[in-house]
Amino acid sequence: MDPANHLLKVRRADVAGDTQAIAAIFDATAPGLFRSALHLAPDAASAEDALQETFLAFLEAARAG
Repeated sequence: MDPANHLLKVRRADVAGDTQAIAAIFDATAPGLFRSALHLAPDAASAEDALQETFLAFLEAARAG
């Protein structure tokens, strides 16, 4: 899925309080982001932390509009 479409869906889902839509976006993007984080992080726990921080920043940016 196109990242721009993801952002649009998150913004709409966030405004509507649709946690299922936000979860679906996370489920669609998390595996690839986690693989990338594993290549950059020293261990799996750090990669998980990076993924969480990335997704939270994404949600905050979507809320900000």
